[in-house]
Amino acid sequence: MDKIANFNRVCIKDEEISSIDEITQNCDGSNEYLIMCDSIKHGNYTCTDTGTQYMVEGLMHSGVTEPTTCEESWTCSAWSSCDNSQSRSCTDDNGCGTNFNKPAEQQSCDSGDDDDSSGSGSRSRGSVFDLGEIKDWNQGNAKSFIMTKSDLLTFEFDNRFNRLVVLTITGTKVTISLSTVSDSIVLIRGESLNFDLDNDGKEDISLTFERTIFNKATILIKRINVDVAARAREERAASADRTVPLSQSPSQQLEEPRIEAASEEGGSTGLFMTILSFGISMIIISIILSIIYLKRDLIFHKGQEYGHQKSGYDKVEAYALKELNKGFTFKEVSNVLKKAGWPDESINLAMKNIKDRNKKT
Repeated sequence: MDKIANFNRVCIKDEEISSIDEITQNCDGSNEYLIMCDSIKHGNYTCTDTGTQYMVEGLMHSGVTEPTTCEESWTCSAWSSCDNSQSRSCTDDNGCGTNFNKPAEQQSCDSGDDDDSSGSGSRSRGSVFDLGEIKDWNQGNAKSFIMTKSDLLTFEFDNRFNRLVVLTITGTKVTISLSTVSDSIVLIRGESLNFDLDNDGKEDISLTFERTIFNKATILIKRINVDVAARAREERAASADRTVPLSQSPSQQLEEPRIEAASEEGGSTGLFMTILSFGISMIIISIILSIIYLKRDLIFHKGQEYGHQKSGYDKVEAYALKELNKGFTFKEVSNVLKKAGWPDESINLAMKNIKDRNKKT
């Protein structure tokens, strides 16, 4: 489609339409999704800015248009009195018909965000993006936002108010806060984390830090429905299968040398005595040589055992990092490694080093 405005985003209506006029101006109608034209796949769609046109991929019985070009200017009424939550109404003085920078119209009583209560429309924090109720989104539906420090994203899930705030953006790392999580969340570029918003044992949304451009982070929020317990069982079973060859300790992988002794019987006493004397001499020589060999072998195996231990630790740490990035807890990863037969010393050391590195970053 021709590029007319410079919003770098398009609105897609994922259903059959008879006219482009059926797509709402602010892209908040049924089955409508605001997609960034950054050549990255968002849900089922990819939009690429070719310079004079937008190339949209993944359309099936869909309509697509650009959002209205307009500079929003919002004025909000004072917050209502507290009744489990507070509300207000906000009006765009320019009547753009879009809500990209619309301030939140609902907040929890303890949020303390009364910076717009004067109705002047000025805010101490950055831009505010409001998604409304998202529980009814189809699984896989997603929206992305270009956000900078202090920007606020608000949404409801099962009529519960949620808020996401960008705290810091540093290179390839972004720190955010989510109202349903007590601690701040750190995401590395390209990393995704899932969250259970209503504590029903199923993950409801996925947050992905896609990339940074000029100190602005592209954050993707995606609707999912993942059974945490079932996924954990499947991952543990798959991990256990993959680690069976690694579960053997280095000592089990080495075969002990075996020495077979043979004896022969002579046909006469003299021959027997000669052979016996020779045999005793060979035994004595063998014992001496064995002592020398065992000392040398002991030194060799100690070095080899140290190498195995180091290699084992590296495998434990690499496996732990991979599983932690999938969303498993330190406890779950530790339990899988213990069941696979890895020593507690290697597991505890790997977990400690990972936690220490996370604190430093």
